[in-house]
Amino acid sequence: MAVNPGSLASHARWAEKFGFPFPIAVDADKKVAAAYGALNALGGIKRSVFVVDRQGKVAWAKEGMPGTDEILSAITA
Repeated sequence: MAVNPGSLASHARWAEKFGFPFPIAVDADKKVAAAYGALNALGGIKRSVFVVDRQGKVAWAKEGMPGTDEILSAITA
């Protein structure tokens, strides 16, 4: 799943354009981003990837745009 402050309509357009097969949750008030430390000093979003385990704990986190292989390694570790 992805989380983004954009609108539901913008998420649907983006997912269709890029073939993203996962749901994108709307975080309009940026509370989720703030809770995960993914806001910059100006309140903008820092692109980040979090892997959350089955118990709901963050098992892996990385700022920026890690490659697919790096993310898959984190998921399968």
